[in-house]
Amino acid sequence: MSSSWFQWMPPEALDDDQSTLMTQLAATKWSSKIQFYRKLRSPRSVEDLLKFTKANHLVWMKSDSFIVLKKLPKSVPFFSKFRKAGASIDFEQKTVHVYGTSEKAVMKTLIRLLCLEDGRVAEVRLGDHFSPAVDPLVPTKFLGPGFLQKYIEANPQRRLVFGRGCYLSKNQSMRLASHPNPLNVGIECLFEDGGRAFLDTLSQRTTSFGTLASHSPCFDSSYDNYSSTKVFLEVMSHVSNISLELSKCIMDHSRVLLPLSAKAQRVEYRICCVSGFDSIGALTISPEAVVVIFDDHAPAPFHTEFLRASGNLREMGLIYDASRPPSEAQRSELLSAISSNQNLHRLELGCFFALEDFWHELLETIWSHGSLRRVVFWLREDSIPLYQMETLLVYLDKYDHIDLIIKCRNASRDVENMMNDFIEPFRLENRARVLTREPDPTRPAVVGAALVDWAGGEFDKTYHLLSANTDLLCSLIDLPAPQRRGKRQRDELY
Repeated sequence: MSSSWFQWMPPEALDDDQSTLMTQLAATKWSSKIQFYRKLRSPRSVEDLLKFTKANHLVWMKSDSFIVLKKLPKSVPFFSKFRKAGASIDFEQKTVHVYGTSEKAVMKTLIRLLCLEDGRVAEVRLGDHFSPAVDPLVPTKFLGPGFLQKYIEANPQRRLVFGRGCYLSKNQSMRLASHPNPLNVGIECLFEDGGRAFLDTLSQRTTSFGTLASHSPCFDSSYDNYSSTKVFLEVMSHVSNISLELSKCIMDHSRVLLPLSAKAQRVEYRICCVSGFDSIGALTISPEAVVVIFDDHAPAPFHTEFLRASGNLREMGLIYDASRPPSEAQRSELLSAISSNQNLHRLELGCFFALEDFWHELLETIWSHGSLRRVVFWLREDSIPLYQMETLLVYLDKYDHIDLIIKCRNASRDVENMMNDFIEPFRLENRARVLTREPDPTRPAVVGAALVDWAGGEFDKTYHLLSANTDLLCSLIDLPAPQRRGKRQRDELY
C-alpha cells in the first residue's frame, strides 16, 4: 500500500482516546475488524480518496477527526468524544462518514473532501445518511463565498446537494443565495426560518443564481415547517433569475402542473409516476425553456397538451424511458411540434433507444428546421446505439448549422467517452466553419479572434480552425489555395 495516502497505525501508536474507541468498536461483530490508519498526505482527488479505502479502514485525518465508510455502531456511545460532531458525504453511492471531537474539526475535513477534484459523478450529497434521533446535524458554518468558490473551481459541473442532515441558518442561507457566480445546488434540507431569508435573497438577485434542484421530499413530521420542499415551491412561484430541476414526487396531485407556470428561466421536470396526469386540460407554459423527463410511460393527455402549448418555447425537451417509447400518435405529435415551432433554438430528446422506431424521420425534421442551433440527445442506458450513431454522423458530416451534444445519464464513463469520441471531430470542424463564415474583408479578423477566444491553444480546436480556413491562410502568404475535394470523407468511421 506504498502509493496509498494513509498508513496503518500499530496499537502502541494509539493515544488513550483512540484506544478507547478501538475497544468500543471491538464490541460489535462487523466493526471488530476495523483497523486504524493515519493520513500520510492529502488525497489528490476523490478517486485517490476512495481507491485504497476499504470497509474495515478507519483513517485519522488528524487526532480530532477521522473518516470511515460505515456509520459507527451503537457500541460507540452517543456521548462518546468522537460523536460530538459528524457528517456523511455521498459520492454517488460511495459514502464517507466523518466524525470528530468538535464541529470545527469535522468542518475542516468536510471542506478538504468536498473540494477534491471529482470527474466521476454528477453530484455529491452532504448529510444524506442522517437519522434525526441519533445523528448530530451536519455543521455548515463553512458555507460562504470562500468555500463555494473553491468548490466551483475544483468541480465546476458537479452538483452539491444539501441533504436531510443539513440545517441552514439565516446567514448561511443568505450567503448561499447571494453568491456572485452561478451555482449548481440541490436542497433537501432544513432551513432555520423556513427558508424566508433564502427566498428573499434569491428574489433580489439581478443575475442568475444558476441551478437549484429538489428531487426528494422530507417525510419526517419535524420537517413540516422548515422543509426545503416548501421553500422550493415558493421559489417556483416568485424567483425568475434561476433554473430549476425537480421531481414530481415532491408535490401532491393538485400541484403536478405547477412547474409549467414557474417564473424560472428554465425548468427540468422529472415525472416519476403518472398519477395526477389522467385528466389534463389546456396548458399554459411560462418558462421559455422546459425539459420533461418520463421515468414511466408518457401520459397521453399531458403529452398532447404539453406539445400543443410548446409553440413559443425557445428550448424544449422530452426524454422518454427506453423501455416505454412514445406511441405512434405521440411520435406524430412530437414531430409536428418541432416543425411548427420556429422559435425553437435548443432541443433535448432521448433516450436514444426510445427514438429508434422513427429515427430517420426525426433527424430529417431536426436538420431541416429553420431556427434550431443545438440538439442534445440523452443516453440513459449503458450501451451504445451504433446504428443510430452511424446515421447521426452522416447528418453531422453533411450539415454544420446544428451543434450536437450527447448527455449520458446512468451510462458508464467508458460509454460516455466513446460516444463523445464519435462526435467530437465533427463538432469541432463544424464549429470552426460556422465561426469563420464571414465575408472576405472581415474574415481574417474573425479567424484571429476565434484562434484566441475559441481555440485558446487547444490542439484539436486549432487544427480544425486552420483546416477550415486553409484558403485564407494561403492568400495571406501569397500561395494558391489547395483544391477542395468536395464533401469530407469519413468512411473510415463507419
